[in-house]
Amino acid sequence: MNGAFGWGLSAIVLNVVRSLVRSKDLRIGNFVYGVNEFQFNALPICSLHSDDTLRLLVGDKSIGCFSASEIVPIKLDNEWLEIFGFKKSCTGEGDNYVEYFDNSKLTICDWGNGYIMSNPFAHGIRVELKYVHQLQNLFFAALGKELECVK
Repeated sequence: MNGAFGWGLSAIVLNVVRSLVRSKDLRIGNFVYGVNEFQFNALPICSLHSDDTLRLLVGDKSIGCFSASEIVPIKLDNEWLEIFGFKKSCTGEGDNYVEYFDNSKLTICDWGNGYIMSNPFAHGIRVELKYVHQLQNLFFAALGKELECVK
């Protein structure tokens, strides 16, 4: 019973999160969760189409064309920051404790309830980051180059 409930709840959560992804927020190279048997695999987007569909890769092989509404974004976490080469440092204590992740080009700050960009060039602009593709897009917009996996 518990397993069936857990699976049903997972399916509901996936459907809610799927509705959050808009194809106009995605770029070629963004990582998202796959579809069907690849639903728990982080896969890069290899093409975006005008009919609101996109193509995903496993290795160097396309696994098909999918509607953007089927795609699930990947929640940004410390592990993903490390995959992209960000190094962790900490400052403060108690309520003032903050984790910083720096890759020498961009600094991401974790205030404990989510990630934000924290850079001199931000000029006080706060950019909240919830998903991996948002970090990839911010890096490209700020620096003009792709954020690459180092792990």
